[in-house]
Amino acid sequence: MRLTGRLDITIRSLGWRGALALAAAAAVAIPVAAQSLDSTLDDIIDDQIDEQVENDVADALEDTVEQQVEEQVEQQVQSEVAETIEQQVESSVTETVEQQIQSEVVETIQQEVESGVTATIEQQVESGVTEGIGRQLENAISEAVESGLDAVDEVDDVAHEVGNGLEEVLGEAEDVVESAADENSGGSEEGEDGAPREQFFAAIDAAGRAIERDVWVILLPREHAARIEGWGFTVRERQDLATLDRVLLRVDAPEDRDIAQAALELALDAPGTLVDFNHVYRGGADADSTPAGSAATGRPAFEGQPASAARPRPPLAIGIIDSAVANEHAAFHAADIVQKDFVPFEGTRPLRHGTAVASILVGESRSVRPRLPGARLYAAAVFFDDDGEPAATTASLVASLEWLAAERVGVVNMSLAGPPNRVLEAALGDTASRGAVVVAAVGNNGPVGEPLYPAAYETVVGVTAVDSANRIYRYASRGRQVTFAAPGVRIKVAQSDGGYGTETGTSMAAPHAAAIIAQSMAARAAQPAEAVLSSLEAAAIDLGDEDFDDVFGFGLIAAID
Repeated sequence: MRLTGRLDITIRSLGWRGALALAAAAAVAIPVAAQSLDSTLDDIIDDQIDEQVENDVADALEDTVEQQVEEQVEQQVQSEVAETIEQQVESSVTETVEQQIQSEVVETIQQEVESGVTATIEQQVESGVTEGIGRQLENAISEAVESGLDAVDEVDDVAHEVGNGLEEVLGEAEDVVESAADENSGGSEEGEDGAPREQFFAAIDAAGRAIERDVWVILLPREHAARIEGWGFTVRERQDLATLDRVLLRVDAPEDRDIAQAALELALDAPGTLVDFNHVYRGGADADSTPAGSAATGRPAFEGQPASAARPRPPLAIGIIDSAVANEHAAFHAADIVQKDFVPFEGTRPLRHGTAVASILVGESRSVRPRLPGARLYAAAVFFDDDGEPAATTASLVASLEWLAAERVGVVNMSLAGPPNRVLEAALGDTASRGAVVVAAVGNNGPVGEPLYPAAYETVVGVTAVDSANRIYRYASRGRQVTFAAPGVRIKVAQSDGGYGTETGTSMAAPHAAAIIAQSMAARAAQPAEAVLSSLEAAAIDLGDEDFDDVFGFGLIAAID
């Protein structure tokens, strides 16, 4: 509006010629101005576009950076939180494990100290120093009483605990004094041979196997028996194994040499001599239905004289090396059982396992049927109560093998398992060389467990367990040590409380196989044991791979005659 007015005024003042000149100039200037305006507008638009693009890029870049930063922060936080939680868990677990280890170490030390103190007192009592012990106990009791009274005067809060402690000390002191008096007067617990019973102390060898603490067993040919005194051992027990032509020793392990060194020295001085730890062996069976009291322990009646001198020999005999047998059970009312104890240790004698095994062989009632009716059973009792668990040692097993050899028993069942032992292996070899057959449970060590002994020895027949459908018992050990399979799942047996129940395990399968072997050997008395076993291997019913496999051996054992 203002521009038009100004142009009108200017034109009037210029006249027509001036106006024409002005128009001509304007005609030239307008395109230039328009071009300049276009250029300016383009620049403005480009600047705005660039600015918008820059802003958009900046915003996008900022969003991306923020997102990445947030993700990194989140990952960092998660990592730190996870690390913190892991550290807390590790710290908690470590602390718990350390507390548990400390607790177990303390408990172990206490047990060792208690065992050591008990052993020291017993050794003193056995040495006939009762009077000295009495004086020591009186002084200790007096000091304990005075200490307790002082503590009562000073700290009332602990009076009750001190009083209880003094009562325990007094009770233990009375027990020790009574024990000392009994031993000196001949009233101590004695074995069948009149020797006093010992207390068993357990330990672990370098391979983690249970042994009798600080004791070795030595087996040597009888021709070298005169060399024993020169070896310098403190002999705890000596047994002359006349039938096996050996001498068996239980000796205190010396402190000045290890067992490998001693074994080498003795073998060089007396060829054929073997030394090993007095290893511990266990029975193996699972009770499927066990009424209260069926695991009773006690002191069964043992025959005082060899069976061969007491009665005529029956047509068939079989031996078991197991726990004691409750031969007063009704299932044995007509059974011919000769029982002998081979345990040198004090305490109760377990009855359950041996009673079950014996009932499979010679038990007879409405509930059980004998595999060997009319046979004589020689029962070697080797198990004792070891802190609530039945246990047997190498020395007892070897001594019982000698007894059964002397009684001319052709088949021996050992429903027990444990570690390898050189002394036991030699005794089993001697037994086999006489023509006897030893049958053993392969053990319930599972499909991938290590081989157990004596079943894993070449001279022993190893037996595994199957159920009524001939399926393998799931906990049965596997391997080349399996020779035969036999029924061993939910087997009806006599129980030591006078009742009946069922047991499962390779321990229950072994006597089934032993009975068939005994019958076969009796039927083929003219053949050597190796030939009879070969016939049984050929007659076995294949349950796995053809001929032989690590699960069933040659298969389910079957009678050949």
